[in-house]
Amino acid sequence: MAPIGLFTGQCALVTGSASNIGRAIAEAIAAEGAKVLLADIDPDRNAATLAAIAAAGGRAEAITIDLSRPDAWRDLLKLLGDTPIDMFVHSACPPRKEVDDAGTVSEATWDAFQNVNVRSGYFLGREIAAAMQARGTKGRLLFITSLHAETPRNLPHYSAAKAGQTMVVRELARHFGPAGIRVNAIAPGAIP
Repeated sequence: MAPIGLFTGQCALVTGSASNIGRAIAEAIAAEGAKVLLADIDPDRNAATLAAIAAAGGRAEAITIDLSRPDAWRDLLKLLGDTPIDMFVHSACPPRKEVDDAGTVSEATWDAFQNVNVRSGYFLGREIAAAMQARGTKGRLLFITSLHAETPRNLPHYSAAKAGQTMVVRELARHFGPAGIRVNAIAPGAIP
């Protein structure tokens, strides 16, 4: 389907924009006219997303950030400054490794998944939505969760993070929904 300029004049922040679902969403939002702020840990792959958006005639800016650090969400907000965000897509997630199962996952891996998915997602979403509310913007927050938020997969750090993220979505929706801010999640299955 050809773009129709659905988001012309808007600004979107997409975490996890360097690859997979995050990249596809960032490119689609840019194709619909939004300026997209691309936040990812991998500067080289994120530069490729930026180049693809620019080649298609879109507008974007790349930001390198490691959301596995507990307070990295604060650093990202500082980098955004006073930029008004109309849409926030939280797709960032550390890579899953099948060897990190219920019997072997390390504390560092566990913490990274919780920090990226739950902690950063919650605090970024809360602060961005509060700024939307203060401006009177009827904005949107979208979290990329997983079918494994409800079904164990022998990756407890991943499943627990996605389950926590699902509750973050519900809590933020309940709080900011009355202000006209939509908070949703999509829970895709495996994506090749």
